Amino acid sequence: MLQILTPTKSTGRTVWPPVASPPHYPIIMLITGGYQVDLGPRSTPRFHLVLKNHTCNCGATNCRGKHAVKVYLKAGGKPAPDGSALKYTTRPCPICNDHTRAVDGRWECLSNSTHYFQYRVTRLRAAREKWLMSLSPDVAAYHAEVLTAFVSAEARTTFLAEHPLTYAAGA
Repeated sequence: MLQILTPTKSTGRTVWPPVASPPHYPIIMLITGGYQVDLGPRSTPRFHLVLKNHTCNCGATNCRGKHAVKVYLKAGGKPAPDGSALKYTTRPCPICNDHTRAVDGRWECLSNSTHYFQYRVTRLRAAREKWLMSLSPDVAAYHAEVLTAFVSAEARTTFLAEHPLTYAAGA
């Protein structure tokens, strides 16, 4: 929660740096599928994850986090967004056109879990090619020469012979 820093009242002088008023606990933050509750630094446990099905990660029967969420909602607080974003997505896999699902902030193909990484590699290679095409011809030729230096040990030796180091090794 962002707090606005306001100068404190004094006898004609402004206090610098401005002093923020202390936060009022509990602080309730909306997350997908529930609420993150901060009960303050003097509470143990301080942070509670209260889901929409009225369960808390602390496991206590009289959980102060669940009670704080109940008071927050009765006072007209905004309900947490539904957890439907974590279920199957409707977009097909761009490689095999099969169904996908959301996993850890990325999508996963249901027929082959490596399709996500194949897709990402293809996109990264396309972005690199686009970047290389935007370079001047001499800079692009240099990058192509550096790339060929790591194809084999002989090519690397030839490259290093043509481009000697300009500094002392170990210095």
